[in-house]
Amino acid sequence: MGQMDWHSDHYHQKEHPELGVIATRLRPNFYGTLCRLRIPFNTTFSEGLYETLKSRGEKVKLGTEELIQAHQVVQSLATDTLTKLRYAHGRAQFIL
Repeated sequence: MGQMDWHSDHYHQKEHPELGVIATRLRPNFYGTLCRLRIPFNTTFSEGLYETLKSRGEKVKLGTEELIQAHQVVQSLATDTLTKLRYAHGRAQFIL
């Protein structure tokens, strides 16, 4: 999650290369989700989301409304990713 936001301090850290690839593939969905849900984008939100997820909710860095928005973002990313995987899997079976 920290790698998806270009403005995040975590984006510029040296992480495992695979995380960079995953973030690059998810980044359009992340920004698209923020736009579609009309969630104002700011670095404070993405940093708070990252820190909250990283701490497994032990250090909640988001307010109540932001937590609701974070839930919507994560749910949307999960649904979009699963849909794409199902589509790709279905296409692969059709081709074979």
